[in-house]
Amino acid sequence: MRISWTAGALRAFERARESSASRNHDTIEPTDLLWALWCEETRAAEILGQWAIEKQQIRDICGIETECVPSLEDARGDFPPPSSDLLAVRQAASELLAKVGGSTEIGTEFLLWGLFEVDSTVSTALRDWGITAAELTKSICRSSGITTEPIAVDFELESASVEESEPTPLITKETDDGIERLLDAAANRAREGLRVVEDAVRFLFNDRSLTERLKAWRHDLRTACGELDSDRMLASRNTTGDVGTTVQTTAEFHRQSVRDIVTANFKRTQEALRSLEEFGKLRSAKLGHQFEQLRYRLYTLEKDVLQTVPLTSGSVPNRLRDRHLYVLLTEAACQPHSWEEVIEALSQSDLARQTIVQIREKSMSDRDLLDYARRVRQLTQERDMLLIMNDRPDLAVLCDADGVHVGQEELSVQETRRILGPNRLVGVSTHTIEQARIAVNDGADYIGVGPVFTSKTKSFSAFAGLEFVRQVTAEINIPWYPIGGIGLDNIGAVIEAGARSVAVCNGICGVNDPAETATQILHQLTQTESE
Repeated sequence: MRISWTAGALRAFERARESSASRNHDTIEPTDLLWALWCEETRAAEILGQWAIEKQQIRDICGIETECVPSLEDARGDFPPPSSDLLAVRQAASELLAKVGGSTEIGTEFLLWGLFEVDSTVSTALRDWGITAAELTKSICRSSGITTEPIAVDFELESASVEESEPTPLITKETDDGIERLLDAAANRAREGLRVVEDAVRFLFNDRSLTERLKAWRHDLRTACGELDSDRMLASRNTTGDVGTTVQTTAEFHRQSVRDIVTANFKRTQEALRSLEEFGKLRSAKLGHQFEQLRYRLYTLEKDVLQTVPLTSGSVPNRLRDRHLYVLLTEAACQPHSWEEVIEALSQSDLARQTIVQIREKSMSDRDLLDYARRVRQLTQERDMLLIMNDRPDLAVLCDADGVHVGQEELSVQETRRILGPNRLVGVSTHTIEQARIAVNDGADYIGVGPVFTSKTKSFSAFAGLEFVRQVTAEINIPWYPIGGIGLDNIGAVIEAGARSVAVCNGICGVNDPAETATQILHQLTQTESE
């Protein structure tokens, strides 16, 4: 299900950006969004009115001193980026929509929920004003037209005691037999759809981690279906008499890529699960809940599969395609050249389009590091190189880097994405195959694999070595970069272990001719790839 924003929500975001810029904020905050929701006279504002909240209260919390948003003429530079809290608000709004269903658009009322859910001065104020989670959810559902309570009627039904008459059955035997047919068909569709996806991941892409997760999901589906009456379901099956077997569309026979097949079968499975969930509730509430949880897990599996395996033309479907050389830029390692000269050397010929640069500076103050990162960003952007920040998603947003690389002790992939948003890359350092599998499952865009050899950049008590490279070669399908002491003298051993891309620091930054060395490394990598 593709989720989008209503026109009202988009206007609120725009107004929040203007409010933040006009007050020279560094980031767009929840207070900016709250003020925007109120000023735009949105559904969210109507809901706030139910608690008799007045405009002055909103202004006080948001720090608005004037009646209107100030002119943008005095705003400082471009619009500021959203804060991590605001990104979390958007995520909470999406999660509530997925939970209650009923629409594919996130309206302002769902943004109000996000403001309530994410800890900030806004959420504290909303609770102080007497708003509770239960009442707010009901108000949001009513405002969105989502039914959460029985529909009120203007007449009363006459009730009869058990002694006076026998109760009329809610489901007749004929209907009950039809429900068994429905459950049987839905269970078959779910199993068949997921089997197609699993076969693609297993046989076409050899992704062990995802194959194991898909297989485990199918096992849990089989367990849930075991709660159904398989004998009755089988007895009710009537394929020849099923009117749906002759109802077809041309789209069912139109597939242009493996991605089309995988996507269609994920949707087929999800639709079948919805039927199993709803009609399974007629058998037991527990059964309905089991199918509901399976459906939620499947949404995550769909995202991980579609973002991980190479589903188009057998190549990596992201910005890392053809980026074989990952250079760790550290000023201390750039001898006898400056870091500017190293970047200039890497921009010669066609080196730039195959290069990623990571800023790895541990001793700079935040202010100096941000200033440095902005200068590196300008040079790399002009030369078509990707730029990654080490460890600092906040500074990555501020300098407009292409992504962030985190270690095992830094922020998780999910936490990093809450700050970066969905459109920047997240890489993870891994030292064992188990860590690599976890990084893939968490949704990392790429992983670092190592340390392979002794490195001048970082000290390790143990080395993963070439055996780890061979393990990753056999199992991991997202982009990966061996790292640790790699240079021209040992690149052959890394390639022999299966690598087609590498991460290098001193082997590029600390040589006399970075351009020539990079060219030779890339030649060996790409020559092996084409064989």
